[in-house]
Order: sequence, then structure tokens, then C-alpha cells
Amino acid sequence: FQSMMHRDIFDVTLEQWQRAVNLEAKSVTAKTLTNSWRFVASVIAETTGQRLTIRLPQIIPAERPWLTPEQIPKFVEAVKGDKAEIPALLALSSLRRSEIVGLRWSDVDLENGVLTVNGSAVPDENNKIVYKRETKNSTSRRVVPIIPPLQEALNNVGTHGEYVVKFHPATVMNQVNRVCEKNGLPKVGLHGLRHSFASLAYHLGMPEKVAMEIGGWADDQTMHKIYTHISEKSISTAAKAFTSFFSTPQEDDKSKNGNENGNAE
Repeated sequence: FQSMMHRDIFDVTLEQWQRAVNLEAKSVTAKTLTNSWRFVASVIAETTGQRLTIRLPQIIPAERPWLTPEQIPKFVEAVKGDKAEIPALLALSSLRRSEIVGLRWSDVDLENGVLTVNGSAVPDENNKIVYKRETKNSTSRRVVPIIPPLQEALNNVGTHGEYVVKFHPATVMNQVNRVCEKNGLPKVGLHGLRHSFASLAYHLGMPEKVAMEIGGWADDQTMHKIYTHISEKSISTAAKAFTSFFSTPQEDDKSKNGNENGNAE
């Protein structure tokens, strides 16, 4: 809002602020504009007492790619033996990036086939990993079943050191994307693998509440949005298959039956 910086805040009308917002919308993203306007609007409200109602452009979130249930087995086979195998399978089991890097061997129960998520690790301002005995929120602390390929991978490496994953999260993400690209799969990264867990849960008919608890989502609204998004994709795919049926030449049943009868004779 550089065009407005020289103006007296008490003299600017609502229409002038709207024009300023419309002008900015031509050069910045909707998200940037919204965040900037909220800051400016808070200053206006604090200073003048005015709470301005401005029309802002709609923020359309970028669609994150994920693996479909049909693609997941291909990815699991492709990542087998790779250095990113364990963190990738942890993400596919619903763990966030911070939870993957913060997972301790003491949280892994191979005998009973479960792991406990109760810690995290994030890079600091110097890009150095800082370990915490806490998760994103209270619902993030949870017990997650260990899927068979992850069980096998964990058994193969053995319990060396305190932490299961010793790579920087950026390294893991890049390696996962390399595996995807090499095998003709969408480059989903770790977040996309976590989304793939939700996709598979929906495909298997897992109730939203159960998927939410395994994935550690804080509220059912978030899980419902994910399920709705995946459901819309499924409906779209089914609709395309339905319409393509009528645009593809079908073998004439009468002719087919006649050939069968002729062959029988």
C-alpha cells in the first residue's frame, strides 16, 4: 500500500481504500494482499475506531498432489531400500515432517506393531534441527499402527542411536520427490504422503473420526475438508468414466451373439 503511505489516515474514504486494494490485487497474490490488508485494517481500527468492510480477492489454495490408492503400492515398491524409505513410510502412515524427524526408537514398539507420536523436531533460524518433547497440538500425541513394509524396514536397520530418522527433513523431501519422478509418480513430498494416508483411508471406508485420530488432526472440520476434496476427485473420475463409455464405440451385442452362435455351429 505504498500509494497510501503519504495520506492522512483520517481523510481516506472507504471507496479510496477499496481502490487501493483493487490496485494491489493486480500485482500480488490474494493471500499476500489479505494478510497485508488485515494488518493495515487493524492499524486503522486502533487509530480511528473505524472497522472498514473491504472486498478482498478469494484465496484459492494451491492443490497439493498426493498418491492415489492405485499409486501407493508402486511407490512403496519403488522406495524400498532407499535411504528415504523409513521417513517416507512414516509419512504414508500419517506422520508430519516434524514428527518423523522427532521420532525416537523408544517410541517404536515393533513387537506390538505400533509407534507413539509424542515428540517433534524443527529447524531453527540457523537451519539446525531442534528436538522437542511436544507435538503440534494435544491431538497430535497418538498411537499409530506400523504398516508391514515399515515394520520390515525398521527391523532391517535396527535400533541405532536415539532417533529413527537422522536426515534433515529437506533432504528427505527431495529424495522422496526423486523417487516419485523416477517412477512416473507425482512429486508429493512428505506432506503429500500424509495426504495420501487420508486418500487411502477414504478409499478403505475408514470413518472420518478414526482417520482424524490416527492422523492427529486437531479438528474434524480439517479431516472433513480432506475427505470432501478426495470424494470430489473420486466423483469427477467416475463421471469421466461414465461419459467416456458413451463416446467409445461399443461392440454390437447382436453381432457378438451371432458370431458366438456361428462359432458354436
